[in-house]
Order: sequence, then C-alpha cells, then structure tokens
Amino acid sequence: METQNNSFAYCVSTEVWHFLWAKLEQNKINRILDSLPEGNKNPVFMIPGLASDRSTLTWLSEILRRKNFIVGSPDIGPNWGTKKFEEKLVRNFGEFLDKHGSASLVGHSLGGAAAVALARYNKEVKMVVTLAGAHGASDIQETLRTAFQLIAGKTDKEAWEDAMSRRIHTIKRKNSPVFNLIATEDPFLGPSVTTMHGINPKHVFKINTSHSAILQSHKTAEILIRLLAMEF
Repeated sequence: METQNNSFAYCVSTEVWHFLWAKLEQNKINRILDSLPEGNKNPVFMIPGLASDRSTLTWLSEILRRKNFIVGSPDIGPNWGTKKFEEKLVRNFGEFLDKHGSASLVGHSLGGAAAVALARYNKEVKMVVTLAGAHGASDIQETLRTAFQLIAGKTDKEAWEDAMSRRIHTIKRKNSPVFNLIATEDPFLGPSVTTMHGINPKHVFKINTSHSAILQSHKTAEILIRLLAMEF
C-alpha cells in the first residue's frame, strides 16, 4: 500500500510540475510577444526542412498568427528535396501569392534553400529568413527554376500561366534581403556558415540552440517577428 501511495504521489507531483512549467513558459512567451511589433497582416510563407512536413512549423506559425501575421505553409507532405515536392511547392506558393499579392519567406534547413530559390524568381517576395538554412544548395535552386518554367508552360489556365510568367525573373532583378538565423550547436550549419556562400554578416543572428530546436526557441520567435515586421 505504501508503494502505491508513493507512486501516486510521484505521478501527482510530476503532473503539477509539468503544469507549472507550462504556465511559466506561457507567461514568458506572453511577455516577449507583448514587447514585439505587430505583424499588420503581413503574409508569411513557411517551408519545412528535409524529411519534415509543415507540422514541424506549428509552434512558430501559431506565434506569428498571435502577432497578426498571415501564415501559410505547403500542405504537400514531407520535404524530401525531390522534383515532385519542389513542383508542388511552387504551385502552393503561387496560390498563396495569388491570394495575398506578396509575402515573406521563412525556410528551415533545406527549406531555407527552397526559400532563397523561390525569392530569386519572385519579385513579390519581400524578404527571406532562413532558420539553420542550407541555402548554399545550388541544385535545389536550379530545380526550382526549372519547376517554375515547367508549370508556367504546361498549365492550361491562361490566368495561371500569366501569373507564373510574371514571376520568372532574370538575375537582373534586385534580390530580396536574406536574413540567416544560425543554431550555434548545429554540427552541419553552425557558426562557420557565416563565412560561406557570400552571406552578409550583418544579416546573421546566432541562437544558442540546435538544428531542430531552433523551431521552438523563444529567441527565434523574437528575432523572426522583428524582421518580418520591418518594411522594405
């Protein structure tokens, strides 16, 4: 009987601890959000990383919505970096732009490469923010360029074709600003990435977290909101 009582007491104390911890975390994020600018319904399209789907972006998406951003993400399953995924991504993002006119892009890991690629061929992209982003991957950028051309050429909807053709631009177009949030504990895309790919050091923000945990970081949310609320 004593053992059962001890087990019950342990379970109760654990539940109470989790409840109190959750309340403390909620109060902390509320204080952070109260100090940050409003999104003013600025559209934001978020792209998941390799082998991930948009569920990995749920926490950050909800935080952005609380600050009055309009948030979208591709509803096309896990990002395996395949041509099929990229073509679906182009369509999803095109539909988002058709609805909202312009958008900022946020990409995690391989999604960062996709975000930079999409911005290169879309004058409607205001800015790009990569989260532990692998945006030096030139192959995905080339694949996405091909996907734009393929979809624009094959569609039988004249309005869609016109919209897509307007989004295919040459390198002469001014690039959208790219900001990079880097996880310092990331063994693959950590602080050394600041010396690669011609990244502007002034656009780099280091966060003391890991490659995946950057999506659950209060600091990530704070920096992301401040960036996305800026006007360009």
